[in-house]
Amino acid sequence: MCHRTVFSFCAALILGLGLAIPGPVAGAAAVRRSFEIHGNERTRASYINELASTCLDDSPTPNREATALLPYLNQCLQNSKLFSQVTSSVQGSDQGKSIRIDVVEKWTLIPAPFYSKSGKTTRGGLLVFDSNFLGQGLTLGLGATLSNLGHSYFTFFNNPFIAGSRFFSSLSAREEKSIFELKDRDLTIASILERTLGGSLSVGYHFAWFNLGIQYARADRSYFAHEDALIPDDYVSNSLGLNWDYDRRDYKLYFSEGLYLRARSAVHLGAVSVGQRMTSVGYTLSWQQQAWRNHALLLQANGLKITGGRLTDAERVGSAKGFRGIENRTAWAESYQSGTIEYQMPLKSFEYGTLTWALFVDGGHIQNRGVGDRAVDYTATGAGLYFYLKHLAIPGIGIETGSNPAYQGQFVNVAIGLAL
Repeated sequence: MCHRTVFSFCAALILGLGLAIPGPVAGAAAVRRSFEIHGNERTRASYINELASTCLDDSPTPNREATALLPYLNQCLQNSKLFSQVTSSVQGSDQGKSIRIDVVEKWTLIPAPFYSKSGKTTRGGLLVFDSNFLGQGLTLGLGATLSNLGHSYFTFFNNPFIAGSRFFSSLSAREEKSIFELKDRDLTIASILERTLGGSLSVGYHFAWFNLGIQYARADRSYFAHEDALIPDDYVSNSLGLNWDYDRRDYKLYFSEGLYLRARSAVHLGAVSVGQRMTSVGYTLSWQQQAWRNHALLLQANGLKITGGRLTDAERVGSAKGFRGIENRTAWAESYQSGTIEYQMPLKSFEYGTLTWALFVDGGHIQNRGVGDRAVDYTATGAGLYFYLKHLAIPGIGIETGSNPAYQGQFVNVAIGLAL
């Protein structure tokens, strides 16, 4: 029952902390302020003005004196991950004829190679993206992945503030052809050769402390003969979903301090069989806090429940936080609950980043599809070594090792770049 203890502890503590955090004052009218922007070479001053105005409007105390809001403004702008340093000061009277903002920008137009290894699965690729496209915080990316099991190509575009409003949108598309293996412990039970053409479109609105969005997704899946692989029927999946995000985290380079909750639900349009429609609900809940010195404590919980659908509609999990010691995408879950406790400690800071190490425990319960629909309880313990980049808008290098007796046993995960 270790996994349930971990999960319950994480969920209860995070929810308790979240309820203790005060929200913005209801009905408070924000004071409009003007800004003088300095140091920006690639980011448009108008976009920084939009960010700064939104930050102050969403402050828990928007009507406080300008000088009292400066630390909050600095951190809020850094949370955009476009700047490695932000300083601000009041120009003129304290009521603020203007606020001067000086920024040091990160480099955001990046050709980012990435690599990961989980069990027998090795993946590598290249992503070319700009997280500050046109200097307006737009994200545009193109990428390709090759692995020992197949390949994928993908593109995505995010607009965080449509026409300067609080509405946001995202668009993505991908093509993937790969062998997926269903494993029981480290034994391959079944495999499929699947090709997916798909994409999604999301539109939403930024409220003061949360985002609400709707998403339409489509996936056209086809299957091919490969050695003794299963050959399911081809099909097209269309779904309509609702996403709700609550984000009170402050970006601190190698961790993000605060509370984060993402809840999602989706219904598939069209029945899989007579009278049966596939639905899914899930959540991610995490809380991270600076501990002794610059150490960081992370508590995280994840959950998912799928009702209806085919074997190939199962959520394929593995390798990520909460699922370490499970080879990447080899557990096909109808439902799961997972919890993580992680304690991260910096070893040394360099001009270009920070080297850290961490101890972690993952615990979980997976209700499988396939493998006789067997339920598995697991616990993974281990340690990781990480390097986080300071001046680039991408992660660095991560190496994790540990033990998960219910799945891989002793395991080593390696990730470079965006695979981290």
